[in-house]
Amino acid sequence: MLFAHCLLAYRDYQDFELLEWSGWLSQQGASANTSEDGPNLIGMAADLKASGGGDVPEAIKTALAKAYELMRPEAKTLILVYTDAPPHANFEYSWERSSNNEKELAALSQADSEMYGGYGPLFVDWVSAAKTLAYGEKRAQVFAVLSTGSEPSVLAYYDYLATMTDGVCIHLDYTCPHTISSVTIHSLLSWMGIEAVNTSTESKEESLYAKFSRYISLAGIDDVENEISSHAPRFFHSKDDPSQDTVGNLSSQVMTLSSMKNLMPKKPRPLQSFSIRWFEDPSYRDLASKHLLEIFETDVCAMAVNPVFGSLWRTVCSDKNYAGRDSLANAFSRSIEALGDEDEQAKMNKWLDESYDYTTEIVSTIQDVAAEEQFPCVFLDPTLNFTQSSTDGPVAMDSNCLDESIDNITRGDLLEIGRSCNGNILRRISRILTRLTFVNSPEDMPQHISNIDMERVPRIPTALALDHHKRQFWRILFHLIIPGTRLSARAGALVAALSLKVGLRPLMEVAAEQLICFRDKWNDPSIPENWTMGCLSLLMDADDNYRFHQQRVSSTNDVSRLTTLLEPSDRLRFAKLVQFKILQYNLNAPLSARLPWTPEKSPGPIGPLVRCNECHYPRSVTIMGEGNKCGVCLVSEYSSSQERDIAIHARVSQDLTTTSEATWVECMNKSCRGQYVVYNVADLNVRPKCHHCRNGTQAPLIECEKCHNRMIWPREYREGSQLHGTFTCPPCTAGMNVAADVELTANLLSTENPFKTWLFHDSDSNAKGYFYDKSLFAIVSAIGLEEFYARIELFPARKFPLVHNGKPVLNTEEIIALLKAKVDKRKIAKTECSLCFASFRPNALNSACGRRGCLQRICTDCLAGWYGLNAPGTIINTAALVCPFCRRFPTPQTLAKYGKGIHAVRDLENAIRDKGTMIYAWCSRCCSAKEYMERICAGGAPPILQNWACQDCTTRRGENLQKMQNPKPCPGCGTMSEKISGCGHIHCPIPDCGVHWCYFCGKKSDEKTIYRHMSEQHGGFFDNGMMAEDDYSDDDEIMYDLYD
Repeated sequence: MLFAHCLLAYRDYQDFELLEWSGWLSQQGASANTSEDGPNLIGMAADLKASGGGDVPEAIKTALAKAYELMRPEAKTLILVYTDAPPHANFEYSWERSSNNEKELAALSQADSEMYGGYGPLFVDWVSAAKTLAYGEKRAQVFAVLSTGSEPSVLAYYDYLATMTDGVCIHLDYTCPHTISSVTIHSLLSWMGIEAVNTSTESKEESLYAKFSRYISLAGIDDVENEISSHAPRFFHSKDDPSQDTVGNLSSQVMTLSSMKNLMPKKPRPLQSFSIRWFEDPSYRDLASKHLLEIFETDVCAMAVNPVFGSLWRTVCSDKNYAGRDSLANAFSRSIEALGDEDEQAKMNKWLDESYDYTTEIVSTIQDVAAEEQFPCVFLDPTLNFTQSSTDGPVAMDSNCLDESIDNITRGDLLEIGRSCNGNILRRISRILTRLTFVNSPEDMPQHISNIDMERVPRIPTALALDHHKRQFWRILFHLIIPGTRLSARAGALVAALSLKVGLRPLMEVAAEQLICFRDKWNDPSIPENWTMGCLSLLMDADDNYRFHQQRVSSTNDVSRLTTLLEPSDRLRFAKLVQFKILQYNLNAPLSARLPWTPEKSPGPIGPLVRCNECHYPRSVTIMGEGNKCGVCLVSEYSSSQERDIAIHARVSQDLTTTSEATWVECMNKSCRGQYVVYNVADLNVRPKCHHCRNGTQAPLIECEKCHNRMIWPREYREGSQLHGTFTCPPCTAGMNVAADVELTANLLSTENPFKTWLFHDSDSNAKGYFYDKSLFAIVSAIGLEEFYARIELFPARKFPLVHNGKPVLNTEEIIALLKAKVDKRKIAKTECSLCFASFRPNALNSACGRRGCLQRICTDCLAGWYGLNAPGTIINTAALVCPFCRRFPTPQTLAKYGKGIHAVRDLENAIRDKGTMIYAWCSRCCSAKEYMERICAGGAPPILQNWACQDCTTRRGENLQKMQNPKPCPGCGTMSEKISGCGHIHCPIPDCGVHWCYFCGKKSDEKTIYRHMSEQHGGFFDNGMMAEDDYSDDDEIMYDLYD
């Protein structure tokens, strides 16, 4: 057994279970959480509770006797004692009389007993116990950790025990799990001879919220024979006498990393570095992985307590050959995400930041560079000021800008480039790169920098970018900004790419060398970070800039012979991937579509005329029917002859010409859209629908060759060119402006123009739109880069114009060219939120209400802020129940998503109906809209309510309300559910259930029908025809099937 440990808990003699021992757990044993291969130390520790006692002292002598029985004679045992009470003494304290002392004395005094291995008598007296542990056949070293608030003189027994065993006594400032863990870990690490690497001077002097307790003088300590010896009072209480000078012989010192180096005892042989051992010892690697996984699952914050875990964790993350690395990283990420406490998150963030500190290794790397390779070099000149003078006026700086000293940047900001290449990160880092100073030779070094030592102003030689220095230059460049920062090789290559993108000439060749070595590594499908728009765009920009630079300095005109930073085949495939994603991001970008006009009872020249054989009036050809009779005469549904006469003579005369003014409308049927003249304009009170569509026949349409509108013109009345479709409509003939610009998006156009016909086409007809809204990494992982490149065609050729609402888009080529230009330039359109006017990507905005005709789009925060104004227990704001723009009620989906349950409040319709006379409030208990007060003119705003409950709920009157408070079973899985607050719409959170049901009556519904049920049965929001079914906007319902 190389190393073993156990847990021994002790209580007192009046308790049911005096001692509780875990059993030994060896190094070869399995997990501390596994009962099959070893004792469950963590489980036992978690179950321990302080209880019983009956007096202040505890049976620590008995615990030490038991420990001595369990100790091995061939090994020295380290005992950590956690206590808040002194031992039973061989005298009575005046402030505590106890019978437990006699019980312990009797139990330990049995010399012929097998209890405690026969060692019991050695522990009857505290002095004897200490000397037995220090000099007996079995030996131990005691670290005593004492609770806060305990009187030092009363607990001086532990100072004596620690001193005699060459241990240490520690008094905690705070008795909390974090302090106990921190003190324990740091004590053990110091005893092992392991120091936290790269710890700052400030951190070394920070208190660990504990104090070392030590004797000022040890004179006479060897003369102490027993607890009541005359020499004992200098070291601990030997009798109940306040005049004892024990306190006068005690001193304390704050426990810090620095003070521990001198005051903590040390293990005879220091342990090997955990990081080194990870690579050299496979059995240790497996053991460490197992315990790291347990820590993640049990208490991930314990990682921050142990400073050595930082370097070990970085070692694990960097070991790409270790098969279990990904599972450990995923477990760690899940544990961090599950942290809910902000203090714990801050602590873990600080630990993670410190774990990336490689100052020692970086300084050693720079020092290993030969003297002749120390130049050229780069450094950050601390005397240069990059702040604009305030006399120049206000400086516009966004929130991501750095100040002149770069004080507000963190190590995490610098390391972020390895995880993401978004614009904010690249902008911050590019500003850092542009502030570096490049020196080519010792003669060029500024005098003030030459006089400063390397520790204060580090200089990094560009020779470190060479292969024989393992290309460390770009990896350690940010050591100039925050000492100890070291990037991964991939992240360093990205910094090199960024320096090429921004055009840093002194570092151009150094950067190119780094990227040329990385050229064949960017298409690795196993690295998700490579497959982002930011990363691929950065690499292509760097490649473009470097090729442009080569063309300027090269004597050859053959571009194919120039060195590229990307494989040519990779470059083509990366470009198509990025273009594909850019195009998707622009699907909701506003496009100005020019459409033929849509007459809405609009005046215009009447056009071709035909004289009706019955009424003998010249009529518009658009209303002519069979037998040379007009539609007005052919109608038979007149209620009287008088009504027929009025209709026949309305808006018509014998002297009409083709240029006379008439009223035009357009058939509402999208497949028709035929335009025709209306005579009885006052009688048209609905959306126009032509005679042919009303009767289910095909309208005789002819299309204008200029505006592409369609006009109804029966074939029997056509002559000459009209028979062959050559036609110019009356408005175009009269020179009217017959086109209107309408703001649309590619997504809106897709309802009538499938994406595959004009934006991106997949040659695999069975793909079914898989690629839409998938990340680049998901695409590459699913089908591979080669197959994507071969299958996807961007902007396929289109023979016919786009169509919107059945009408051709007149500027189709212009719209497609605009989208193509955005894609080629890798530009994503930004759209303003209609409520807060902040700029967002178009796909980040949502319809303000989901209703037809309301074109306003707002951000998620504004949606939640507007519809979420109403909350349980507050006054109901009826204005926040309608769209802030069109003032109509939103769709159920919109209000359900952002309205905090207001859509399912019982009797909400009453609040809406009476909004002019009464003020209603949302009862937090019964989830109903209840009258709160009368709305009085000039009465001001109502009082602010929180957690308000109606009178019925407050007095608990009514059988139904009483039942409302009782738990109710989910109709899907039977799980009992209790509504604490909110609305009556319950969505069961149980896996494999997820049904939607009504808490008022228990009826099971689905997500679509629950709103109707709440309204119809319980007076909810969408009752009484507030919204017609066909009044919903299609915008939120588009499934974006690219290929159907």
